[in-house]
Amino acid sequence: MQIKDLARWDFPDDLISAWQKDGIETLLPIQEQAIRHHRLFDGGDMIVSAPTSSGKTFIGEMAAVYNGLKGKRAVYLVPLKALAEEKFQSFKDLYEPYDLKIIISTRDHKEFDKELEEGDIEIAIIVYEKFFSLLNSSTKFLEQIGVIVIDELQLLSDPSRGSNLELILTKLKLLKNTFQLIGLSAVLGKDNLVNKWLEIDLVQYHRRPVELRTGYLYDGVFHYRTYNTRESGEEVLLDNSPAEKTEIIIAAVSKLAESGEQSLIFLMDKVSTRSIAKIIAGNVNLPPAEEALDELSQLEATISNEELAQVLRSGVAFHHADLTIEERQIIERYFRNGNIRVLVSTTTLAMGVNLPTRNVFIDLKRWYSEPGNRQPFQVDLSRADFENMGGRAGRLQLEDDFGRAIAVVTRKIERDQFKHKYQNAELESVEPNLWRDSMATTVLGIIALGGCRSMEDVRTFLGNTLTWYLFRKDGVELDKLNEQLDRGIADCLRVGVLHMTEAHELIITDLGEAVAATGIRVETAGVIKKWLDNRYDSPISATEAILAAVITPDGQEAYLNMSTAEYHNKSNFYENMIRDLLGDVLRGVIDNLLKYRMDKYQVIKSYKIALLLTDYISSLSNRELERNYSTFFGAIKRVGEHISWVLTSAAVIAKRLEHPDTWIEMLERLSQQVQYGLPLEGVFLAELKVLRMGRERICSMVREGVNCYEHVLGVGEEFIGSLTTRP
Repeated sequence: MQIKDLARWDFPDDLISAWQKDGIETLLPIQEQAIRHHRLFDGGDMIVSAPTSSGKTFIGEMAAVYNGLKGKRAVYLVPLKALAEEKFQSFKDLYEPYDLKIIISTRDHKEFDKELEEGDIEIAIIVYEKFFSLLNSSTKFLEQIGVIVIDELQLLSDPSRGSNLELILTKLKLLKNTFQLIGLSAVLGKDNLVNKWLEIDLVQYHRRPVELRTGYLYDGVFHYRTYNTRESGEEVLLDNSPAEKTEIIIAAVSKLAESGEQSLIFLMDKVSTRSIAKIIAGNVNLPPAEEALDELSQLEATISNEELAQVLRSGVAFHHADLTIEERQIIERYFRNGNIRVLVSTTTLAMGVNLPTRNVFIDLKRWYSEPGNRQPFQVDLSRADFENMGGRAGRLQLEDDFGRAIAVVTRKIERDQFKHKYQNAELESVEPNLWRDSMATTVLGIIALGGCRSMEDVRTFLGNTLTWYLFRKDGVELDKLNEQLDRGIADCLRVGVLHMTEAHELIITDLGEAVAATGIRVETAGVIKKWLDNRYDSPISATEAILAAVITPDGQEAYLNMSTAEYHNKSNFYENMIRDLLGDVLRGVIDNLLKYRMDKYQVIKSYKIALLLTDYISSLSNRELERNYSTFFGAIKRVGEHISWVLTSAAVIAKRLEHPDTWIEMLERLSQQVQYGLPLEGVFLAELKVLRMGRERICSMVREGVNCYEHVLGVGEEFIGSLTTRP
């Protein structure tokens, strides 16, 4: 089926021409299957399950555009802000010329919230958590939707995002037939449980448009099996193989790069990505990534910026969560267009981001932490993770021949283990996480979604979840689940987010509505409520409020590294600084909240984050922050954005509990400051989102007396660009 054949469904000729210019001439088999056999353009509900690069994303894209062109609303859900940004930009570039209004909605993209709630859009790119809040707040919103596309559906198994996604899907299942539902997933396990649970079509395709050789590199020889034909083969990649795994990867990638082949390397940790990228950069003779270097030079100075510039001069880069989003976007964009030849990354890139390449090298281990346990440990990659990472090799429109997904092994037993786990074993089934998450938060979310007024109603809703579906299928005793449900309801009543009437109806309180709307855990609301209720009527200091947010369960998910050496060397310093800043009365409030909840390491780390963010909203330079707190600026920004969300939630809770207006206003202002890392006077400048006006330039403008919108119009972009940053 040709792309031009879409004209029969009234896609305009100029849009079809745009797709053709983008390299799409012929629809891939799974795309044709969805159209011809599963009513893609006639409201057909479906889960599309296929290998990476097989074309499933374009199915969701066609459905969204089709609904937008027909005057219906399309919602495209993604799990991460970075994915939302990428999809938003892609949709804007392609579809805004045809007068389709595209918007984005994440925690820190609120500029389109009014249009979203009023339905003044054609296509909305929304992260899972924001969509869950919308489900809570507006039934009218759902009535306007023609199609909901859920990308990365396999994340039902994800510990941090799976529970919200499962509740969203359960609600949508119960509202079936009011809109079209399309789920996009990497290859699911053999039992196909998700589509059976949702009772919708499964569209499967197990071939890749570009062949993939998957296997292990041992003693210089790549032993592989092809994905489509399942044929085995061997290929000599190194004539003289080193003995150690890291050295093997460096040697193989360097050789492939010298012969013109692009490679992506997935490693366990951030430190390794930097060090390996530097070694490869020193080993290869590649042209510099000039365009990437030019864009990077326009960003403000950070340690990562300097180190990236160093390796980009050899066509190499690294990528992980401690880069700023601007640094990550530059790296991603110029790896996609081939300007960067070698990219060394943590698994932050493994989910959804479009980074096609010829070769993917994969470390078969990853770090994992149990909830509440600060000591991570190594676990094997799942086969699903391996396939998702390896699937970036041999991407369509990049390679006409094949790609390689390569694991390096150095012992004979590792060869057999690889074959058993990654070539011969079945894909793991989806394992939902609703059972492992905060049941109080789950209960509140269910009641906030509407339709449940009693414990029996909540049990009925839970009976429609994937978790309960699987437990019934496996014959698991449900008594323990019911006990956990009873505890969750009791916790909701204790915190005050629910009220039980004499007739045993569960009514969501004003506090409960606020908690559900913000998306924080019930346990976090309990900590914030206790902090606010036990305060004196004195003003709230920035450090006190930040620390109160950091020590909540949600605040503790704001990851910032603190080495064992730093813990031993600086514990007393961090603790004394906090005690000096808070004073005896305020210290007593915080100490009361900390008691019995954290070990000493967690307490000191919380102090470090609170002190760091207090300095972050001053005029201290990026490099001073990095140096003083032994961290990277991208990590500081990420932590700031996360704690900003908790502070916003605290302000909403304070308002619902009718605390003093001065407290509420202070928390709202502080949330903005922590989001951008600025003194209060600079927040409005950040919200203007002017090109090249980063944190340090804004601080410079504040020092120059630019403190209102009219001043910005007066100084112009040349002045902004001329501002120097602190040494």
